[in-house]
Amino acid sequence: MSRPKIRRAFQQPTYFPAKVTPEGFFVDEELLDTLKGQAIKSHLLRKRFEDGELTCDSRDGVTSSDGTDCNACLHPQCRPILRLHLRCGCVVYVIDLAITSAQNFFRLEDVLEADGCRTECTTIKLSVVNRGYWGEVRFEPDQ
Repeated sequence: MSRPKIRRAFQQPTYFPAKVTPEGFFVDEELLDTLKGQAIKSHLLRKRFEDGELTCDSRDGVTSSDGTDCNACLHPQCRPILRLHLRCGCVVYVIDLAITSAQNFFRLEDVLEADGCRTECTTIKLSVVNRGYWGEVRFEPDQ
């Protein structure tokens, strides 16, 4: 095995938050139409916004940051969020997916699973459909 390949194996990935907007993905002050990579990790979060401000959140979808049990609270404005980690080479994009976008991801997982594939091993392409004030993320295997 060559030295560069060995060194790459020890290189730590760089993480970038990728905000979903109606126009695309906002990454490091740049607007991108699409993202491509392997979905290496996903997990549940919960967030509640009031008047555009984050008022409560849960990094595990079970207990809020103030210690409240999410199942005991059940606030009507609290929303589940799927946090997706998309690896593209030595970059990992961290994308928070609202309900519709998360459901689109789950459908892709089901299709890939039926074909005997996994999202960690398949390059997928993410694009955004403009829904007015929000963007819906669509997923497809990259051909």
